[in-house]
Amino acid sequence: MLGALRIGALGHHRKISTNSTTLPRQMPQKILCYTLALDLKHVKFYRQQAQMMVASLKRSGFTGDIKIIRNGDTVIFNRSYPDVEEIRIDTPPTTKDCYRIKYKARDLFAVEGYDWVLFLDSDFIVNMKLDSWFIGPEVIRYATEPGLEIQLPQFNALLTEDEMENLKQAGVNAGIFVVKAEYFREVMARWEEIEAEESFRWEVDDQHAWNRLLLDTLLPIKLLAEPEVGYFYHKSHVIEMIKAPILHFCGSSEGEKVLAMQAKFISQFHTDGDGTLIRLLER
Repeated sequence: MLGALRIGALGHHRKISTNSTTLPRQMPQKILCYTLALDLKHVKFYRQQAQMMVASLKRSGFTGDIKIIRNGDTVIFNRSYPDVEEIRIDTPPTTKDCYRIKYKARDLFAVEGYDWVLFLDSDFIVNMKLDSWFIGPEVIRYATEPGLEIQLPQFNALLTEDEMENLKQAGVNAGIFVVKAEYFREVMARWEEIEAEESFRWEVDDQHAWNRLLLDTLLPIKLLAEPEVGYFYHKSHVIEMIKAPILHFCGSSEGEKVLAMQAKFISQFHTDGDGTLIRLLER
């Protein structure tokens, strides 16, 4: 077990002793990013989302390896990239089963040889380097949803009654996290154990369990910043959406989401002052 209950753990980081005489590491960090592209019969957007997310990540200077866990027999990228691997699995029967692949992925690929593991939901567009996320001693890095308290239903299934009354912090989104590779399997296994717990409040899902894990763990944790994660439902103006360095398109319907992602992707990577894209499309 990662640790005993620690109220307000998201706001307090356990210090790690360091040896001041140790020379700084010279080797570049080796990062593995993975995402899910699992379409169900009634939802056909995740493959498109994953294609845009991965393309945006690569265009923004990400130099690590990428794993795309997909279903179906059709590849997502027709072109082969040496640092992108598509891992095919059978279709999970429900959306909830799809989300569980986040932690079950520990059995789909090896993380030995990597320094960090990054997970991004497929509904992200990235347009700047994320190097600062992979610096420092903290084992787990997470992203909160600003303005949404942890007592809201999407986060609170495993909160105690005291936490429902007194805990003052934002809920954590389970669609993005960074974990030191040496702890990855341990953290994912604990996440699965927590989701199996029962709640009198709601049916427990992956996000409820992720919030509980971060509250309980004794591993040092840190809020992702520089860049700070933005959320589409907060970006009421088009220019704010276009300028956001990393944007999570949660909080909208599937059809609206893929259109909004396309708008962000095209405006970020395929527009210029000369209107090159428009001229190509109008040929």
